[in-house]
Amino acid sequence: MKQDRRDAICEAAVGLLACDGARGLTHHAVDRRLSLPLGSTSYYFRTRLALLEATGRWIAAQSRAALDRGLPDPSDINTRAGSRPDVTGAADVIARQLRLLLTDRRDQALARSALLGESSLPSEVRDALAHCLFSAPLAEELMTALDAAEPRESARDLVTFLEGLVAEDLWRVSGIPDPSALAARVTRHLERLLPTE
Repeated sequence: MKQDRRDAICEAAVGLLACDGARGLTHHAVDRRLSLPLGSTSYYFRTRLALLEATGRWIAAQSRAALDRGLPDPSDINTRAGSRPDVTGAADVIARQLRLLLTDRRDQALARSALLGESSLPSEVRDALAHCLFSAPLAEELMTALDAAEPRESARDLVTFLEGLVAEDLWRVSGIPDPSALAARVTRHLERLLPTE
């Protein structure tokens, strides 16, 4: 039961961070959001830093689990001549992940952004948050499969590009970009990272 309450507190904290930024996250605000008696959140997380840390760890764990659930079966990515993934198929898979981040997981992405600005967070929590939306090892595997000349560097470039897309579209006023437009942008970027044939 205690863990359920801790998870509920972290989830409520995500909503507050997404709406009001880090300044909006207080023990009392979480209590009000969950209709708990005042002081309940501070029973589980004594200090604001403890609440921030727990929320950061929760976001990182949730993001990693969502990424793992969203990974396609290798047969879901089209192959060219049966030997390597097709850029377009890979871009479609990546675009689906991006769309989830910008819709269903939008509050987590916004809360992560707010928490990354908190200099008081321990370095391991900041590091977990910084690397939870995308996987550098998976990106490197993809770039290797796509025959990139320098898979590790190409993977870093890809992850940086994807982080930029998320940041750009999180703050977009005009709504979420069309999935095909996202896929087209990812396709173009992947093609720039690959050797010309």
